[in-house]
Amino acid sequence: MRAATFLIAVLLATVWAPDAALAAKKKKVDPLELARVLLRDNHPDRALNVLSEVSDAEGEDIDRGEAMRLRGLAEHGVGRYADAAKSFTAAIALGKIDPRTWLALADAHFLAGDSGACLEVLGRAPPAVWSEPRASRLEALSHYKLGARTLAFDAVDRGLLRFGRDPELERVQVRVLLELGLFHQVVAVATTLLEQPGAQPKDSLALAGALASRREIGRAIELLEAAALRFPDDREVREGLAKAYFGKGSMRTAAGILGPLALEHPESALVAAELYRRSGQGARALQLNGLVPNPVEKARQRLNLLVEQERYVQAVALDARLSRLGLLEDQQLAYALAYAHFVAGDRPRLEALLSQITDVDLFSRGTAIRRALETCDQDVWQCP
Repeated sequence: MRAATFLIAVLLATVWAPDAALAAKKKKVDPLELARVLLRDNHPDRALNVLSEVSDAEGEDIDRGEAMRLRGLAEHGVGRYADAAKSFTAAIALGKIDPRTWLALADAHFLAGDSGACLEVLGRAPPAVWSEPRASRLEALSHYKLGARTLAFDAVDRGLLRFGRDPELERVQVRVLLELGLFHQVVAVATTLLEQPGAQPKDSLALAGALASRREIGRAIELLEAAALRFPDDREVREGLAKAYFGKGSMRTAAGILGPLALEHPESALVAAELYRRSGQGARALQLNGLVPNPVEKARQRLNLLVEQERYVQAVALDARLSRLGLLEDQQLAYALAYAHFVAGDRPRLEALLSQITDVDLFSRGTAIRRALETCDQDVWQCP
């Protein structure tokens, strides 16, 4: 019985399938619905192609206002903001006066770089537009772009009163506070932003950089300390905090932050070693130098560290490596190594290194070394 039923189904499919396919092919697809689907699937370029084929000749069954609205969304999606503004304006003129279209028009003007037009649209839009946080953000950002800091500040305040805590509005608030020089409030607001689920380390780094550029190093450190607590594993935040302390002149603190980081990220070891050197912790600087992955930078820094710490025998032992890496073409390094050989008592190698030095200042220092050697030859008690 089942076999017979299956056979009948196959026969029916064979008979009716061509007619069904032909009927589906003849059925006209609604271009507006197709455009909506393409926009929903994030294909604004393809939606624009579909909408460009919609013409007045297609009949009155096409909603022209909706077609222009969808066209504006497609143009917005491909970054043609000025064109999108024209399409949204046309859609409104054709009866699409809902708040989302007005808001889309204001947004298109703003992204096209015309903040004045954005504010003008918001000014004549229906009151329902202000039920969306985006309207307050656009108002505040437009005033900010036009240099009207106080108006931007007022717009943010109104938005926060209307919607409560809103991360985007608070980011605008931070920018405005920064421009107004209210740095304490900048840190307070930015610190609350760090508590938001969508907080990003890069936001704190950018803001800390802006504070530092205004010589507010202490505020920058305060913000980065909070960011380090929020993102303890973020390398850039920890590096930024170390840099801020370096800018403040707190070498030991900067070294203490970057040193442990270098154990996880050897690419930070070169700077960490330099910070330890500057904070008077030579032994620790040498330890971290051993982690530097770049052999050229590692050898260069190591020679300088050894000479500075008067560990001349170890400095001399670097000779072959420095030569192999081509670093002795750097006359500063050649002189540093020559001095190590001078103290170690290797005159032939000392002369070989000094003979290649042509820099005026370094040449005069080399001459002083030769004179010291002559004095040593005459009086053994004068030898280094």
